[in-house]
Amino acid sequence: MRMIVIEQATDLQALTTRLLGAKAGGGASLDTLKHLNPHVDFERLGAGTVLLVPDLPGLRESQTGSIGGQAFDTFSQQVLANFDDAATRVQAGHAARLTDQKELVALFRGAALKRAFEADPELKAQADAYAQVFKQDPADAKAADETLKALKDGVGAELALLAKLLG
Repeated sequence: MRMIVIEQATDLQALTTRLLGAKAGGGASLDTLKHLNPHVDFERLGAGTVLLVPDLPGLRESQTGSIGGQAFDTFSQQVLANFDDAATRVQAGHAARLTDQKELVALFRGAALKRAFEADPELKAQADAYAQVFKQDPADAKAADETLKALKDGVGAELALLAKLLG
């Protein structure tokens, strides 16, 4: 079993030519490829798509990587690194939102807005609703961070099991 990561968007015909050469007949080989990759739309193979490739007669091995070797390790590392990148972006978003909230709270405490709130009960109700959201945000941020960590841990465990299976 081998794998390939699609670097540029392509289609099934171009992929078949890449893997098997210009004289690629297809047929059973294509059926096997499709069976191993039910998650893939073979009419539109986007960049970054990972395909399992069976050991086919005439396969150009230089176009694929062995699953049990460095290719799978690299794939696993990329997947886990993407979780880390997502967590970093989410945390940056939380920090930016917290900064915005602090600025709004300072603004709400100003004399001009206090007078506006006293004069307009609907405006005061809106400000109070925002204050409740602000209070909930840290708990939501913590839950999002924990969810991403749990997802990463789960994916890491599944990748480790898959690596053992592929030996």
